[in-house]
Amino acid sequence: MKATSTFFIGLMLVFFAETMDKIIPQNQFQILSRRQFELRFKTFDFNVHNIYGKTIEATIKQYISKHRIDVNFILNRSVVVNRVNLDFAKCKEQFIDCVNIRNFDVFNICGNEMAIFIFLSIGYKNQDITCDLKGQYIVRNATFNIDSIISVFHASNTKWWENTYKWRAVFYNAKEDIIFNTSGHNEIMSFRRRNRTLQIL
Repeated sequence: MKATSTFFIGLMLVFFAETMDKIIPQNQFQILSRRQFELRFKTFDFNVHNIYGKTIEATIKQYISKHRIDVNFILNRSVVVNRVNLDFAKCKEQFIDCVNIRNFDVFNICGNEMAIFIFLSIGYKNQDITCDLKGQYIVRNATFNIDSIISVFHASNTKWWENTYKWRAVFYNAKEDIIFNTSGHNEIMSFRRRNRTLQIL
């Protein structure tokens, strides 16, 4: 199982690298080495299908200058996530003139959850989140792990952080019923470090 999970994570990294290469063409890290990035949420939704449970909370929280999301939902019966469909779009400022970057499906979720969570940062969760779900799930202080993304993928002279992004993820069971879906609009803030201070660009 460990070897299978490692192999799956490797495939996910390659796939995400190919996806992000549409956003971040290959180049040196000279620009990124002088900058710090923060992900901002403009919108965020998380909806549990009412057949399986309900969403109690799905909110954007701001801690000083950082955006995080809190999610609280209940699944009244056991469900197993069999497939996740993800859709990414790159947009101009204010989320206009969007272009689809990639739409793809992820299968064989069970035992390979870390392949998805490697790109997430979660401050608190009341229980482990696996493919087999039941009960109440509380997630606090969560965001996409932009540091991991930047460290894995190539940098570029292209100012990809000046774009805005839309995304959507739909989670299905083996019968192709929707268990829940989540979506959001994000922008990336760029900061330059000068004389031990951060100045927004």
